[in-house]
Amino acid sequence: MSFRKTLLMLAACFQLGQVAGSLSQELGDGRPTVTPMRTGERIVIDGRLNDAAWKRAASSESFVQREPSEGAPVSEKTTLSLLFDDRYLYVGIRCDDSNVPQIVANELRRDAVLIDNDCVEVYIDTFHDHRTAFFFATNALGAQRDAIIIADANDEDQNWDWNGVWENASTIDSSGWTAEFAIPFQTLRFQAGITQYGD
Repeated sequence: MSFRKTLLMLAACFQLGQVAGSLSQELGDGRPTVTPMRTGERIVIDGRLNDAAWKRAASSESFVQREPSEGAPVSEKTTLSLLFDDRYLYVGIRCDDSNVPQIVANELRRDAVLIDNDCVEVYIDTFHDHRTAFFFATNALGAQRDAIIIADANDEDQNWDWNGVWENASTIDSSGWTAEFAIPFQTLRFQAGITQYGD
């Protein structure tokens, strides 16, 4: 039995509406990036990505494996889409799966460890210091886990007690599963005096 864990590293550079991560076109230093689209439409967080805005959202399928073959192409198509408005960063993740009956999802408890489930993890480095990040994770059932992560710290030294205010939902269908997040900007912390997003 195999589990898929998708990790998204997002450096929150909202000055010009940009978010950098494990995605899309590449910067000169080789890091892939994607620019989220501002939306004025209401996004319903139901794990379906069927709102009209998602069809126009910035998206990427440029993922590679971390385990077991680091740097190799992913074995199943994974698509990340990003939107934002005045209040929220919206993250949509589509995980295609050629063997849906073997998707592992058995946790629903808040802050349950999801490592033995098919799950997605989002790390948002709001200070772009490569040291700390806000962590948000879910599985195919929509379980919710979050934390504040410190680079190179032991697991017991991470702030797993932090509970941010955010919303998410997941759905499983005949060809995979989908996760949808709405993360309020107020849940995140940024450097004082920096514009966090723009037109």
